[in-house]
Amino acid sequence: MAAIGVVLGLCCCSSLSAAGGWFGGFIPGTEPNFLKEMNATEWKKIVDDLKVLTEKRKKETKDFEKGGPGGADLSAEERQKMMDVLKKYMQELRDSDTCKKVNELLDGTRESNKYKDTLSAYPDDIFTLSGSKRKHEVWESAVGLDDDFPKRELDGALEVCMATDEEFQKFIER
Repeated sequence: MAAIGVVLGLCCCSSLSAAGGWFGGFIPGTEPNFLKEMNATEWKKIVDDLKVLTEKRKKETKDFEKGGPGGADLSAEERQKMMDVLKKYMQELRDSDTCKKVNELLDGTRESNKYKDTLSAYPDDIFTLSGSKRKHEVWESAVGLDDDFPKRELDGALEVCMATDEEFQKFIER
């Protein structure tokens, strides 16, 4: 009877340490490890901040929607107003704490940064509790990218944040 108790105790300890390893993100190739390595919690905060800024921009440019893509059907005056709002938005984004966080997470360089290096080094398939998934699918779900805030919005904001002062000025002056 005591032997059965010992075996059951060892099984429970083994199961607990396996679960702890999984949820603690210590097992490579698993969703928790991937999200830990990619610093998904910090990126989620950045995406949430960007969503707020994007909603503000969309409200301010709502009047210009009738102008079609890029404001092609707007009058010159309306197009200039739209461009002023977009420039104001980009400057606000660039001066925000969100951009500072982005540059800290990316090490402030385009060529080599922790985000891209970790993402490329990680295997394409990630083991999750609901089966194997592609790493981009896991990443986008974890940080909050969706139809309302797609990856291209994040990429555009990251470009504004990572641009050098000279590049940003050239972009604004267009």
